[in-house]
Amino acid sequence: MAFLESFSAEEKTLLVSLPYRVGIWVSNADKTGNALSSIHERDELHKIIAKKAAGLFESAFVHEIMSELKLREADWPKWQGQIGDIEADCRTAVTVVSAKLIEHDAKGYKENIMQIATTVALSFREFDVQTSFCKKITTHLGIAFDKFMGGFKGESYVSSSLLNISVAEDMALSKLAKALQFESNIVLPDK
Repeated sequence: MAFLESFSAEEKTLLVSLPYRVGIWVSNADKTGNALSSIHERDELHKIIAKKAAGLFESAFVHEIMSELKLREADWPKWQGQIGDIEADCRTAVTVVSAKLIEHDAKGYKENIMQIATTVALSFREFDVQTSFCKKITTHLGIAFDKFMGGFKGESYVSSSLLNISVAEDMALSKLAKALQFESNIVLPDK
């Protein structure tokens, strides 16, 4: 693993564990979905990692990180309990990769983490779990109206996915984007 060899053991563990730990952190941001949401989001995180470990990236560094993350699956349970100060860990990771890598790879690393976090947030609709029937109806009608009006303006979006990111998850994604010094707080997952 050519890129990772230039990092200390501590830096390597930070960089490799962070995508997993961020996924867990975002999943834990909203408790309204109870154990069902946690299980679903954790399963989605594991699928994302497996897919990304086998995939190709514009950044060879990101591919190396994801491959190493998959190889270190035995460490995941330990890393689950290490989400206390994800924002500080993200700032440290950005400093480390920015100092040792070209901008393309550093940016790819940050985008990868945001994409994983966003995919986890989108994977379960906490809104439907504890929301009253009246609130569900008015919310869905509002989204349908916005989609209809957007059609006249030439705007398009997948309205159903709007409800998958809860307020707590959106706040976590915003904090994550700030800690990563990311330009945008949402990176849509690959399809």
